[in-house]
Amino acid sequence: MFNINAGKEIWPELGQALRAAQARQGSFLLSPPSPASFDFLSVNLAVECADRVYPASRLLLSALVSAEAAAAPLLGPAIGLGPPTYDHNHAPTCAQWPVERPSRFEGSYRASDSAPILVLGTTGDPDTPYQDAVALAGTLENGRLLTFAGEGHTAYNRSACVSGLVTEYLATLALPARGTVCADETPPGPLGSRIAGIEVDETRDVIPVLR
Repeated sequence: MFNINAGKEIWPELGQALRAAQARQGSFLLSPPSPASFDFLSVNLAVECADRVYPASRLLLSALVSAEAAAAPLLGPAIGLGPPTYDHNHAPTCAQWPVERPSRFEGSYRASDSAPILVLGTTGDPDTPYQDAVALAGTLENGRLLTFAGEGHTAYNRSACVSGLVTEYLATLALPARGTVCADETPPGPLGSRIAGIEVDETRDVIPVLR
């Protein structure tokens, strides 16, 4: 599922791979995650267990997951009671997490008297929904939303428009105008143009590869 995060430019190869999978043929979708992905996901799991409260009872957890699976037969069994894609295994793990959570923050989330805070949101993000970015920017006392009208996860380094505005913000704390929308997503290329660069590596989300 990580490949969805790359946006439209990967769609031709992803569509071909899905057709191959439907025909029970091999494709890059069968490639195992990279070692870097496991390093990233282990930390991700620890953060999720510290930040989110899951049912303490495994019986209750099982009942809730079963209810979600019944309500959504296609995806419920895989991602019930957890964020999309890789996080579906957090619920059964975090319900048995033996460590205290002293760092869990419960508010306020307004960050009063802070410097300007730039919030990025991608309209077609399959991993972190755009509506959450809108809500966060509205919650922060000094928040400002920058929208990337595109598909895929993250915006920085996937949009020259976003990257330029973010760099300016980091250097000077200057915020883009309210309602700014960047719409320069890389379109799909010819089939096969990206196949050599496809990797199952979640760290690409947080450590972008410069183009």
